[in-house]
Amino acid sequence: MIPNIYIYKPYLFINFYGLAIFVGLLIFIALIKKNKGFNNLITEDQFYNVIILSIIMGFIGARLFWTIDEWKNIENWYEILMFWQPGYYLLGSVIGILVVLPFYLKKINVLVLPFLDLVAIYAPLLQSISRIGCFLAGCCYGLPTNLPWGIIYKNPDCLISDHLRYIKIHPTQLYSSILLLMIFFIMYYFVQKRTKKSGEIFAIYLILMILERFVVDYLRADREFFNTKYLSFFSINQWVAIVILTITILIFAYPKRQRGMGNGPL
Repeated sequence: MIPNIYIYKPYLFINFYGLAIFVGLLIFIALIKKNKGFNNLITEDQFYNVIILSIIMGFIGARLFWTIDEWKNIENWYEILMFWQPGYYLLGSVIGILVVLPFYLKKINVLVLPFLDLVAIYAPLLQSISRIGCFLAGCCYGLPTNLPWGIIYKNPDCLISDHLRYIKIHPTQLYSSILLLMIFFIMYYFVQKRTKKSGEIFAIYLILMILERFVVDYLRADREFFNTKYLSFFSINQWVAIVILTITILIFAYPKRQRGMGNGPL
């Protein structure tokens, strides 16, 4: 598979990894603004400021998790700062955004949980489109397989490990993309119509997203593990997923809501 389509090499080329994220973000913004609860929740100027902050924190979080996971394979420190190159973890992006966004929403007097509920409806679609970029770039690749839908990467620019090049492997990026698209349909057509308390939509999104990552991770060939036998039965990303899942369940299983976080449906 070809990660970049060269229009006139070497002066101009299209990086489909970045293009997929850009297209997904445009669709994400357009759908959120069409939601009937948008204007009652946040102004357009506030929303675009939130988007800018989320993009920055999403890139930092995704790049940080990639750096931690790929530390042994990074030859020069400045590779970490090459943000135009593929090398991002969507799970890290979500964590990076969640660490900062609630504090900023509180600062601008936007109800945190209702806004996160709104974002959670459309976030899986953004992630699904972004995974197509991973597929084209050759990152987040799968284990060898003999299944008929296995794919083979041949282009030297792909981010796949050299020992798996020219070998049929699982298209784990597409597995994730399909599952995330299914999560989007579940969130859009079912979850948002059947929840009553603020935060429930967001909690369900986190649970489904974490479960998707946890399951698909078993088929990925780029898994990293802790150097201890007591933790090595799950990958590092799976342990991160378990921690996030546990925190989410504990927070939203608690009957009381913090004041100022918002209450009621969108």
